[in-house]
Amino acid sequence: GRLVSRYLAARTAGQLKIGVAGRSAARLQSLFAEVEQTAGVRWSPEVLEAPSDDDAALRSLASSTKVVLSTAGPYELCGTPLLRACIAEGTDYVDINGEVPWMRAVAAQYDEAAAAAGVHAVLSCGFSAPSDLGALFAVRALQRKHDARLGVDGHSGAGCVAGSVSKSGGDDDGDGDRDNGGGGGAEQPRASERHTLASAVSTISTELAHTQIDAAP
Repeated sequence: GRLVSRYLAARTAGQLKIGVAGRSAARLQSLFAEVEQTAGVRWSPEVLEAPSDDDAALRSLASSTKVVLSTAGPYELCGTPLLRACIAEGTDYVDINGEVPWMRAVAAQYDEAAAAAGVHAVLSCGFSAPSDLGALFAVRALQRKHDARLGVDGHSGAGCVAGSVSKSGGDDDGDGDRDNGGGGGAEQPRASERHTLASAVSTISTELAHTQIDAAP
C-alpha cells in the first residue's frame, strides 16, 4: 500500500478524491505523514477504517467510492469479503494479487453476480512477484545443488506453498531416457532435499523482504 500511496500522492494530489482504508486509523495517519515527507507534497486523503473481517465496514467502504484498489493480502483470507462487498454495492474492484487458485475460485463463484451488478472486477492488475520469483529461484538452487530435473507437485494457498519436490535422475540404464526410479513415477525427494527447498524459499523471502522496490515513473 505504501508504494501505491506514494504514487498517488506524487501524481494526483488535489486532482482526485481518494480515500485510504485499513484496520487502524492511527496507522493510516502515520502513513500519510511518511508519504508527504517522501513525495514532498501535501496529501490528506479521507481515512476509512475497515477491518477485513467486518462485513458492515466493508460494505460501507465500497458504497462510498466508485473503485476500490486492494493491496491487502493474502487474498485467500482477506480478498473475498471485500470483493463480495464491492459486488453488493455496485463498486468496481481492482487488486494486485498473485494467488492463482484464489482467482480461479472467486471467478467461478462471483463472475455471474459481478456481471449482473455491472461491476468490473480486475484481478491481478499488478500481481505480486515474490511468489513467482521464489519458486523460480528455489528450483534453480536445487538444480545447481543436485544437477537434476525438478518438478513441484502441490498447491498454493494464503501466500504459501505446500507440497513436495520430485527429482528425476540421469539416464542410468543407457537407453537414452531419463529414469524416474521405476514405474514411470518421479522419485520422491529425500528429507535433506525437502529441507533444501524450504531453506531456499526462506532465504529468498528474507532477501525480498529487505529489497526496496520503487514505483515506476
